Amino acid sequence: RAPARLFPALAGVVEDASGTVRAVAELTWTSSGRPDGRAEVAFSDVDVTAAGVTAKAINGVVAFDGLVPPSLPPGQTIAVGLLDVGVPLVNGVIEFGLSRAGVLGIERAEWNWAGGVIFAEPFSADFAQSSWQTTLGARDLDLGAVLAIADVAGLAGTGTLAGRLPLRLDFATVEIEGGRLEATGPGTLNYVPRDAEGLGSGQAGTALVLDALGNFHYDSLAMTIDGTAGGEATVGLRLVGRNPDLYGGYP
Repeated sequence: RAPARLFPALAGVVEDASGTVRAVAELTWTSSGRPDGRAEVAFSDVDVTAAGVTAKAINGVVAFDGLVPPSLPPGQTIAVGLLDVGVPLVNGVIEFGLSRAGVLGIERAEWNWAGGVIFAEPFSADFAQSSWQTTLGARDLDLGAVLAIADVAGLAGTGTLAGRLPLRLDFATVEIEGGRLEATGPGTLNYVPRDAEGLGSGQAGTALVLDALGNFHYDSLAMTIDGTAGGEATVGLRLVGRNPDLYGGYP
């Protein structure tokens, strides 16, 4: 459960790991006397915590076509039951390869979340660099399920979201920079707080906003997201629409 004790290079990167890893390897020596070889490594229900991100139920077999340095041909596939980056992404599939130069190429990566799909655009990560960038796409997300993660009492909604979440990754953090989700059509947003009077006291216009959000029918909805996976995030919300029960449905 402490990978750095076996592989010191993982110190400060992989915090915890458990599960079963099996390997079959063939070691050879080249004409120049340098070692090399091939190997197959099987992962069975492996759980890993690294850089504040937890992955559980990792399963699959990867085939190394080189060992010194290690290399994996494109098309290696593993399944990830859960990827927790502050929100729970489930039933993931990742296809990848690793060059002898230490460049990890992600060809496909997608997970189920909030009734829809989160997927990564193909990208490469050179381990000689300190950080990398990629973008997650989102489609068919259920607004109600997304709002439920915020755990705000009295907040609910209907509709479907799609968008993009640009990420910056390093060995310690995953940051969302300029993420944006938009409704793909009209829907509803309802916010009925338990202490509406307390929220509205002393703030001009707040009572009107709360009245409108009691039964708001939006024509468009956009969310902006900036923050750190597993940490705090700033979310902006823009709504255009009306409450049919307020001022005769005035926009």
